Amino acid sequence: MATEGSDRGELVLDPVTLKLVSPEARDAEAKAAAEGRLRDQAGFLSDAASEAGSRVIVLAEEAFVARVVELVNQDPTAKALLALLSAIGSRMATGQAAAKKLTQAALRL
Repeated sequence: MATEGSDRGELVLDPVTLKLVSPEARDAEAKAAAEGRLRDQAGFLSDAASEAGSRVIVLAEEAFVARVVELVNQDPTAKALLALLSAIGSRMATGQAAAKKLTQAALRL
């Protein structure tokens, strides 16, 4: 009987296709899929670095900031925390700073 994770060259059941495959074929398929994801990410990064990509990022960041502001305005706890920050003199563009950090983190992935 074929078992999941067999390492003796036996056939294993692919949980996606429900077909029996050799561990070598399964590993080769996983490697090809990973390489495809890396190519896609590289393409995205080069697109993001273009002028049009930069505009898309700015638009997405602006939409994110607008959404954060909307959510803060609907959340009493967030409003209270924002008031507290203002009261102690910490005046910063909270939504914009968060959007910038998240955008930079996403682009580093």
